[in-house]
Amino acid sequence: MAVAEQERQMVRAQARWVHSSARKARLVTDLIRGRSVPEARTILAFSSRAVAKDVEKVLRSAVASHARISTGRATTSSSPRPTPTRGRR
Repeated sequence: MAVAEQERQMVRAQARWVHSSARKARLVTDLIRGRSVPEARTILAFSSRAVAKDVEKVLRSAVASHARISTGRATTSSSPRPTPTRGRR
């Protein structure tokens, strides 16, 4: 009897310039680590901690990144970035 193993893909997202301590954010992320996305969103929605809003934003970003990667839209641009113009010379 073969047991179907569910393969989990890992996506990493990072928040910058969040005005909260790492310890406070870690307390909330430990609550949702290893859970499914809908379950994690439910936990964050009912969390009384203010940093839960920031963690939820990062979760949404990670889900969007995963969706972009899995559809094959995540390609690196071969064209260089546009350079800002200096105005009239």
